Amino acid sequence: MANNNYPKVPIPNGAKAYSDRVVFSFGHIFSETQDRLIQNRKIIGKPCDDGMMIPNNEYMKHFSDEFSSYTGMSALPDHVSIGLYAAVSTIVDKTGLKLCLEKVFGEKRTNSILDYAMYAIACHSNVSEHYSARMELIQVFSDKIYQDSYWSEFFKNRLKIKEIERFKELWVLKCVERGVTAGYTSWDGSNNDCDSKDVEEASQGKSKSGTSGDIYGYMYCVGQDGTPITYKVHDGATPDSVAIKNLIQFVRNLGVDIPGAILDRGFDDEKTLLELLTIVSDYVIKLKENTAGFKNAYNEKGKELRGFNSSLRIPQERLFGTTTKSVLFNNSALEEWVHLFYDYDNGGERAFALLDSIDGAVEDLQKKVSDYIDYEKKWDEEHSSEKSKKKKKDEKKKSFSISVPDKYKKYITIKGTTPQTTEIIKNDDVITAELCSKGMYAIATHKKMDAMNADILYKLRDIIEKLFDIIKTLLGFRRIRTETTDSLESRMLIAFVAAIIYTELSKASKTVAREKHSTNPKYDTTATIDQLLSISMILLTNGTYGLQHKSISKVAKIFKNLDAPNDVLEMVVEGINLKQQKEKQKQLKQKEKKAAKQKESAEKSGELSPEGKTEEEPVKNPRGRPPKPKEPGTEVPKNPRGRPPKPKEPGTEVPKN
Repeated sequence: MANNNYPKVPIPNGAKAYSDRVVFSFGHIFSETQDRLIQNRKIIGKPCDDGMMIPNNEYMKHFSDEFSSYTGMSALPDHVSIGLYAAVSTIVDKTGLKLCLEKVFGEKRTNSILDYAMYAIACHSNVSEHYSARMELIQVFSDKIYQDSYWSEFFKNRLKIKEIERFKELWVLKCVERGVTAGYTSWDGSNNDCDSKDVEEASQGKSKSGTSGDIYGYMYCVGQDGTPITYKVHDGATPDSVAIKNLIQFVRNLGVDIPGAILDRGFDDEKTLLELLTIVSDYVIKLKENTAGFKNAYNEKGKELRGFNSSLRIPQERLFGTTTKSVLFNNSALEEWVHLFYDYDNGGERAFALLDSIDGAVEDLQKKVSDYIDYEKKWDEEHSSEKSKKKKKDEKKKSFSISVPDKYKKYITIKGTTPQTTEIIKNDDVITAELCSKGMYAIATHKKMDAMNADILYKLRDIIEKLFDIIKTLLGFRRIRTETTDSLESRMLIAFVAAIIYTELSKASKTVAREKHSTNPKYDTTATIDQLLSISMILLTNGTYGLQHKSISKVAKIFKNLDAPNDVLEMVVEGINLKQQKEKQKQLKQKEKKAAKQKESAEKSGELSPEGKTEEEPVKNPRGRPPKPKEPGTEVPKNPRGRPPKPKEPGTEVPKN
């Protein structure tokens, strides 16, 4: 993608101009995927109508001297955003994330992974074709800004599934080392849309975003502080209760002990809970209303909870709770602690919503009866005379039929067979019993604890819901466009890495958010990222970069919360200048080496004498043989143009003295 901040320059010799790009071939490189040498083609800019071109950063890297010679300007951009790069560098070093990545993928691929994760964080996107344009003036870990073709090949071939699994193992162990797994962890699953061709995990279904089509699923395990610990990609049609078993097996094989797991009601089956107890010592899970655990607790304690017993109130909450012991499932011996809660606000809201819905259904049924009575009266009037009877003798009166929708059958009863005798009756006893259960929910725990502590632990599950929201919206992974399973796994690795970094930025933003009295954590983190992107370095007259100080005060607290050095931004600028200096020296040596090689090659072929002068090649005759040497004194003198002199007419010769 061309940079419109650069002036026009001539298209280099050997470059090929297309309608939307200028491509230059930088020799050949070996392709591991194709197992052969291929041309190393790069897009170096965009052509103009006048035969010139607007260059991009790739042009600046290879043709910096030509650019400076033609324009009199430096080939470096006049400003580059470094705030987000500095923050991400601090995070990946502090958490050990970069070390885990480099152990598996090496430096170059790790830099690419971190660059794309930064792109997702900064631009809320995972669309590769926009990468080069959006990241052109943002400092990245790699040596250059890659084009769409690089990312397509990178996701498809550069990251192997075995390598990704090895990284996940290292990261879980790093989380154990840092104490992330010391508290209760949240486990949950979700799914996303997938534009796919040959992706094994993609299957037809309805995603949680509400659309139908190809979807893939994933299961996450998240620490008590919100840190993503591990994940697993699976078939989109696989239920969460089945998918979690693969993740449990993965953690079990690493020999990691986790104190507790927090789960939603989708996992409340006996087999899943027993498997979970092989790697955790406790679980906190919400029960469905049709389970034996919920029903037993409700029948035993429900009336007491609704009596507004002050001793059962959860402190500082509009919530009442109590605890009992019960089997969780029918025909099961699994007996656990069940904590029954009555949410006053939620119960009232849901109760009135149910009443409004039932009343609306009754009104609809009554209207059907009255509409039929009106129809019947009108029909009888139209067919009362003998003339109309003959004229409309083939018309038949519609029969009366009315029934309660399935959704309301337990709340409403219809008596009577004709419109005049039909009665629509609300089943008040059933409705009252249903209203009493509104606002009630149950949480089961393996360890004995009171209702207040069970409520505190379960609310930690909100962390993983927020994380899924971040992955889908703020990181742009609601829909993934991919062609292969390897590509999907690669992109989900990027999403996982980006989620780790985003979580650390969120933690650093919390203190600032409290000072600003903001209640939206997503907005606070987004505002922090925007502020980081505003921190830039500017090009100085000596050709090096200097820090632009005007916005630093806005992010000083962010870097303090990240435990970054006070001069972290100055260190980043210094490192970039040093890196560019080394790159210039490297390019200079390459040019000198190339010139020396060309000279040596010319000398060997006889084009140059050892002193560097060109030797004249003897003129060959039509048969390709060199001419015979002439005898001394027989050479014809030549004029300055190399032609033999014209013969002079007799008598015109000038006598010699």
